[in-house]
Amino acid sequence: MRRFHKVIYHANNQTVDVDSGLIWDDVYSALDPYNVSVVGGRVSGVGVAGFTLGGGYSWKSNQFGLAIDNVLGYELVSPNGTIVYVTNDSYSDIFFGLKGGFNNFGIVTNFKLRAVPQTLVYGGLLIYVDIHKFDNILTALVNFHNNNKDPKAQLLPSFFRQAGLICFALTVFYDAPTAPKSTFDEFMNISHVGVLKTRSFLSFIKAVPVFVTEGMRGRFHTVSVTNLTTRLLQELKNLTIYNTAKFDSRQSSLAVFTAEPFLSTYFDKSQGGAYPHVSSATPLLPVLVQFGWELPEDDEFFINEIKLTVDSIMQVVLNEEKNDNGTVQIRYPNYALETTPLSEMYGDNVPRLQSIRKAWDPDNVMNLTGGFKF
Repeated sequence: MRRFHKVIYHANNQTVDVDSGLIWDDVYSALDPYNVSVVGGRVSGVGVAGFTLGGGYSWKSNQFGLAIDNVLGYELVSPNGTIVYVTNDSYSDIFFGLKGGFNNFGIVTNFKLRAVPQTLVYGGLLIYVDIHKFDNILTALVNFHNNNKDPKAQLLPSFFRQAGLICFALTVFYDAPTAPKSTFDEFMNISHVGVLKTRSFLSFIKAVPVFVTEGMRGRFHTVSVTNLTTRLLQELKNLTIYNTAKFDSRQSSLAVFTAEPFLSTYFDKSQGGAYPHVSSATPLLPVLVQFGWELPEDDEFFINEIKLTVDSIMQVVLNEEKNDNGTVQIRYPNYALETTPLSEMYGDNVPRLQSIRKAWDPDNVMNLTGGFKF
């Protein structure tokens, strides 16, 4: 797919053609001279295709929704080998399926995306190492989640444990050259390492330290919540400090717990699709659990541990939300463990997606690929 590497900006209709062999760093770099961007990945090194076909939570999501809400068309190599251009008008069922349905319908070679304005941004990475101040950070997070109404302000908070070292990492983003006074003051007033500054969007993307997982084996898993509460955040803290202590004896182990405090109104931008995200009354706020390790013989141990860990978080969600979002859990497909049932990612859309897939790919050509299959 590396040969699919073009980015073409169309100023006349504010769209961008993005080939599927790129990573988002390439896209942001190509668009920077035009002062525009797209709804794309939040950290360096993320591929365009998987991110977009799986949903696409972005630094722009508070303002514009998910990546799948900003795709206007797909160039698709269909299972029978023909090349088709998929829009809501030309192939409405396939258009629906590609919005979160991964590679079930063919190979996407190009995405036509909606262009959005892009100025310099304000933000950076703050690291907190004093474990006794973690509760202060959690209070600040809950306050931010409950009180922030500015769609340009966003956070990505993570508890982090590696080789016995524990810290709290907070990526702070404001989609303008400066943030209104006091937006992030509560976090800045807690002792930390790191600075917030005005920078290019690409420079900001590269500031997030994803390099720590380079060369590791690993898994993601996830739970979706409708609210970030003190009880939930305390559970993530306790899991980091106590439950993952057993990992320290394993070579080069890593545990990360990330909450995502989007505005509930980001669902108002929904354009529908395979991944259910239609009601701002019950927004899906992903909680990401990531475990990393070095040795193949540790695979079974860590995969089992990530299942147990997510189950314990899920129990907190059930207790907190009184089954409002727990009886039919919708997990974000891009974060879900490979054994996750389709119903837990696509809900009531599963029968429709299976019907579309059967009609479009009767010979099951796309079953030759990996990933979740309808």
